[in-house]
Amino acid sequence: MVIRVLYATITLFIAKSFGISLTLATFLLIDLVVTFVHVVGGHIGLIGTYEAAMAYTFTFSFGVQKEIGLGIALMVDIAWFIPLFLLRFYYVWKEGLNLIKYAKNKQHL
Repeated sequence: MVIRVLYATITLFIAKSFGISLTLATFLLIDLVVTFVHVVGGHIGLIGTYEAAMAYTFTFSFGVQKEIGLGIALMVDIAWFIPLFLLRFYYVWKEGLNLIKYAKNKQHL
C-alpha cells in the first residue's frame, strides 16, 4: 500500500507540473484503473498499455488532452525507472554478480 501511495504522490506532483490539480485520492483511483488495464491488456501485448491507459484515463475522466496524459505517463515512467534501475545495480554489485562471468560459465555447460 505504501508503494501505491508513493506512486500516486509522484503522479500528483508530475500532473501539477502540467497544470492539473486533483486530490491524492483521485490519483490513487487513477492508479487503480491504470494498473487494472495494464494487467488485463498485458495478455495481448505489454508495450504501451500502461501509457495508453493513463492517457485515456486522464482524457475520458478529467477532460485532459490525450497528449498531456501521455506526457504524464512518460514522466512517471522515467521517475520510477531511474531509481529502480539504480537500485538494481546496487544489489547486483552487493551480491557480487557479474554478467560476463555468468556468460563464460554458461558456455562451459
